[in-house]
Amino acid sequence: MAIGCRVGVSTYPDCATTADELLKCADIAMYRSKQDRNYSVHFYNRVVHSDVQYKMAIEQGFENALSSGHSLMYYQPQICSDTGSIVGIEALARWNSPQMGFIPPDVFIRILEENGKIKTFGRWLVGEILNDYSIFHTLCCDLTLSFNLSPIQLEDTSIVKFLEEILNKYSVKAEAIEIELTETCLDISERAKAILFQVSELGVKIALDDFGTGYSSLSHLKDFPIDVIKIDKEFVMSVVDDVGYDAQFLKALTLFAHSLGYSVVAEGVETQIQADFCSNLKVRRQQGYLYSKAISADQLKKLLSDQNTQKYYPGVMQKLR
Repeated sequence: MAIGCRVGVSTYPDCATTADELLKCADIAMYRSKQDRNYSVHFYNRVVHSDVQYKMAIEQGFENALSSGHSLMYYQPQICSDTGSIVGIEALARWNSPQMGFIPPDVFIRILEENGKIKTFGRWLVGEILNDYSIFHTLCCDLTLSFNLSPIQLEDTSIVKFLEEILNKYSVKAEAIEIELTETCLDISERAKAILFQVSELGVKIALDDFGTGYSSLSHLKDFPIDVIKIDKEFVMSVVDDVGYDAQFLKALTLFAHSLGYSVVAEGVETQIQADFCSNLKVRRQQGYLYSKAISADQLKKLLSDQNTQKYYPGVMQKLR
């Protein structure tokens, strides 16, 4: 049995002048030491105090949001450039705190990773997403659902069984699911890599998000079971015509991806020029503000329902803008 300890240190009179205040300062320093995997001892200082208070406020507010049933899920449609219909959705966690305003997902996700709650939250989140998707699917049968997994979740040896069980619970076909991983997330252990292959064997597709922004894209394609490439919005949004360097660079990326048999998604489509250029490159799945921002589950249900009754089809692109 391995036993460890975490220590928070405060000193008199630098940190405080009373016993109670010294204990509070030491407690804050100890909280920081719990978050730090490299050091078990932390000394109190004002910067640590401010940082810890902010993180504690986010933790408490986040738990309150979950316990009160506050919805954190939004969905950005992916449009088929041939028909103008919605063929996919990306699930995105968004939290607008009544007290602190909008908290970026990378902030609260990082805090959940630091305090060890990301696995619990991640599983809850996947359940919420699949519950929503089971309703969306009744309105649109051919709908792809994509969402992210944290590298920490991929270290969880029971994640494969969990995914299999929750897909069965909501009667969702594994082939309809795409798990997105950024290139930086693929710097993982051999165990996590093996788990990723097991997830792929379930039939779940693996999508490489933000393609082109990392330093080892080609090795990732060779070493991991990638099915889908999502071209980073940076390369799409920079296109202003169909002849410039940015357009030719995007063309090279898509031709490369298609030549290896990958499905390609263009992110960050904001202008008709960009949409038309991607369509000419045979990038059929497109998403971006030209079509729609991330919207709530209720808003998406209405769009899918209206599309189903031909109200927006095939002009859904114009309606979503």
